[in-house]
Amino acid sequence: MNYKIIRALIFIIAAMFMLSACGNSDYEKLKAENEALKQMLDETDSNAVPETNNESNIATPNINMATEPPKTETSKSDQPLKLTLQEVYGENFGSIETNFTIVNCTGTAIKNIGLTVDEYNSDKQLVSNAYAAIPNRLQPNESAVFDCWHKMDFNLIQYVKVSGYYYMDDNDQFYNGYFDDTEMMPLYGNWTKDQQMAK
Repeated sequence: MNYKIIRALIFIIAAMFMLSACGNSDYEKLKAENEALKQMLDETDSNAVPETNNESNIATPNINMATEPPKTETSKSDQPLKLTLQEVYGENFGSIETNFTIVNCTGTAIKNIGLTVDEYNSDKQLVSNAYAAIPNRLQPNESAVFDCWHKMDFNLIQYVKVSGYYYMDDNDQFYNGYFDDTEMMPLYGNWTKDQQMAK
């Protein structure tokens, strides 16, 4: 209840007592009590905390928004298989043999490993694919040489590039993917056209 209303009610009650008083002594006594009560109410009003609806006075908690963790891009060294060496072995029974050395970077033993080798013409346009596979089981960081055969055709195939791979782990889970760090390799090098045509 508002302090002003309370104080007004008290003054009315005090006035009624004063009017009903029979003698001066009672009147003076009531007057003194009324003055004391008025002083007490004034002190109460001065110490009262004023009410406010100002929302700006409400303290807001300091919230630290969660930030997204930095993203780490996969580097070339994170590939499960790594090509460390590629070379042309030479002519063999009317074909060109190439060798590719692959290292197991999966961190576990793998098996039934195969490679996809793209074949390109003189304009470096893809014309066909060849495949190489080994039955060997490779331990982590162990390497193996893959032999691949290409038709000896100067007018068709001039370059090769290892593009893809597949393998299985010890739980027979199949994996496949693509290399992103291999380079195109010329098949014939400094051979003359006659050598390339096997004449």
